[in-house]
Amino acid sequence: MEKVVMPCIVSIFLYLFPLNLYAIQPELSDKEAQEAVNYGEKNSRTIFKTLEILPACLAAWPSMESGLVRSKYINLAVTAAKKKRHREKLAEAEIKDAMTSNTLEVLIQTREDVTIKLIQHDKVIEPVSIAYLDHHCEWCDFYGDKASKENHEYVIASFPYSEINPKLITTVIFWNGGSERQHEVNLSQFK
Repeated sequence: MEKVVMPCIVSIFLYLFPLNLYAIQPELSDKEAQEAVNYGEKNSRTIFKTLEILPACLAAWPSMESGLVRSKYINLAVTAAKKKRHREKLAEAEIKDAMTSNTLEVLIQTREDVTIKLIQHDKVIEPVSIAYLDHHCEWCDFYGDKASKENHEYVIASFPYSEINPKLITTVIFWNGGSERQHEVNLSQFK
């Protein structure tokens, strides 16, 4: 009887209080940055389907009307994967630039104007900056002639790490064209 009860108690405890093995990190060590680069290069063909990156994807990233929460680790891994697909290496300057960022980025792929906010419990976190970019999308970059060759638009909202609790489930809200979309993301599930 005891052999059955103890595993059940442990399972219930882990379900109610999951271990935070990851949680986004406002600071990365050189070793962690290199780990992210290696991870991206190793998984260049399937980066958005990997266990490390998938929890940061909103909807069906990188397709239209979807998003990606881009921590320092995710940024380095995805950029390294993209470079690998183009037979390039991530430059030291690009790694340093990613490591010195003090913001968490949320990318939304859309053709419309978008407002993006984060909500943690009752706290609304406003972006410190929003950039609208019109360039070839990550989907096209990764999947080449299998995908549409048209240009897509990105909206990148930057949120200060100092305002974010990395252990909380966060709601990403974006409004575009009169409609509101919400996506919950557990920041403790990725680096």
